Amino acid sequence: AKPSKVYYNLLGKNEHHKDGRVIVCEFEGLTVISTYAPMNGDGKQKKDPNEPDSFTRRKQWDAEVGDFVQRLKKERPESAA
Repeated sequence: AKPSKVYYNLLGKNEHHKDGRVIVCEFEGLTVISTYAPMNGDGKQKKDPNEPDSFTRRKQWDAEVGDFVQRLKKERPESAA
C-alpha cells in the first residue's frame, strides 16, 4: 500500500528538522512515524556560545515529538498510537 501523504518534518514540511529526522507516512486509518533522535552530545565545548547545549536541544526535541503525537491523536484518532 502506498501512503496518501509523506512528509519529513513534525510541521508537515518537506525538509528535515534541525536536530532530528522524521518521516511521517499517512495511510487510510494509519499514520506511521519514524524518527531519529539526536544524541545528547559528547560533552565537548559548544562552537557557538549562543546555541543551547545538546542536552537542552534533545529535551526540546523530545517535547516537540510529544506535542506532535498529541496533535496527531486529536486530528487522526483512528490512527494514533
